[in-house]
Amino acid sequence: MRQIIFAENGSIGITTEKDREFILGNTVDKVVENLLLLNEAEIIDIDELYYSSTMHFSSEEGFENDEDAINLFDSAILKITEKMPFFASINSEVIL
Repeated sequence: MRQIIFAENGSIGITTEKDREFILGNTVDKVVENLLLLNEAEIIDIDELYYSSTMHFSSEEGFENDEDAINLFDSAILKITEKMPFFASINSEVIL
């Protein structure tokens, strides 16, 4: 299952394989909460995630710096793997 992570209006979101869009949030805790909810509901699968170009140019999407959206998402994934170590064993590498 392929999902696209994007930046929009100072938040990050995800587009599912079925072209459904969900805003994940603009804080690490909110992104973690929403990723886990969507994963648990089997709406997304954290196995295969890709960044859209908006993640690389997030200053154009309401973030202060270009790398801020990627840093936000990376921090959320790190927090998930710390809380739930079994996620660390999943091939959840984000492809740039």
